[in-house]
Amino acid sequence: MKKKGAILYQIFRSTIINITPMRFFKKFRKYINRKFNWQIIASFTVFLILGIIVLIWVCFLEKYVSVENFKILKWSIPKDIVINVLSQFSGTFFVIALLVITVERLFKIFLKRDIEIYTHQVGEHVHDAIFGTFTPPEILSEIKHQIFLSAFIYRDYNAEYITEEVFSKGEEECIAFSSEVVFDIENISELNREFKGILEYTNSEFEGKPIPIKHEKLEIRYRNKTLLSLSEEECRRRVVKDKTVKGKYLLPYEVEIPGEDKVELRVNRVVYFKSNNDIIDIFLKRPTINMNIKIVFPSADYRLAYSPYMPEMKNLILMSSKHHGKEINLNYRGGILPYQGVKIEWKKGKS
Repeated sequence: MKKKGAILYQIFRSTIINITPMRFFKKFRKYINRKFNWQIIASFTVFLILGIIVLIWVCFLEKYVSVENFKILKWSIPKDIVINVLSQFSGTFFVIALLVITVERLFKIFLKRDIEIYTHQVGEHVHDAIFGTFTPPEILSEIKHQIFLSAFIYRDYNAEYITEEVFSKGEEECIAFSSEVVFDIENISELNREFKGILEYTNSEFEGKPIPIKHEKLEIRYRNKTLLSLSEEECRRRVVKDKTVKGKYLLPYEVEIPGEDKVELRVNRVVYFKSNNDIIDIFLKRPTINMNIKIVFPSADYRLAYSPYMPEMKNLILMSSKHHGKEINLNYRGGILPYQGVKIEWKKGKS
């Protein structure tokens, strides 16, 4: 009991210390200094004090000064007129104080947007001047669109494929992998932006395979808060056929991401492949930093070959890859350009 009491006392004491007026004042002062400059704070304070002084004067006149003795300078003025005028002054000072803060904040917002637009325009001219001298304009246009003008990047892309079951479909032996893909979607601009993404499904691995939405779950989290969560049933309802590619299905989703911040995307699903020989193609549609892929086969009787779509990636993967029995890990630390990634191919049978 004494030990529990001591623990409770420490928790209570630390809580009280963390909410002392001095700590609160320091945090409040830091917040004010970050949001407003000292000239705005001084102006706001002056008008607020003037409003309070005039308001106190009005209250004093109403309560303690009688109509008979109410004289200003050397002539008599009706008490109600003076009080009304002073009340108007007091209200005016309060309104000016609020306007000072509001107008300054609005000015900062518009200035920030103008600076971003101007920086964006200057950046385009700089890119054209630097890269346009030795890059054809058609290629430069794609580089600008996919990389320089992209407001979003992926960070720490992690994909796991773990064998859930092996089954036969006609004469073909197939593997059902339980997959989990987790990565951060980062907004590298200063403004809040809406990210629109699409999950792709395909029926092309072998004839007649069902749409692979078994045990599907899509979740997007922001600082331990769930922004979007789709169950298996909700995913099935949202899936639509791709009008341009036969046998392809799409699951669109969207989420707003704060400026210079990120959210975590987690997708769980079951995917189907041929057991004896098949390919996993991983293409990343946005600029990506770091990638890790883990595959757990039904047994150790699988030979693996992989072809990165970047020459530099192949050397780094070779240095960091591990193959322990039926488990394979491919790691890449560095930048990946849009629509680059790795092709993983396997064959069943000991070498």
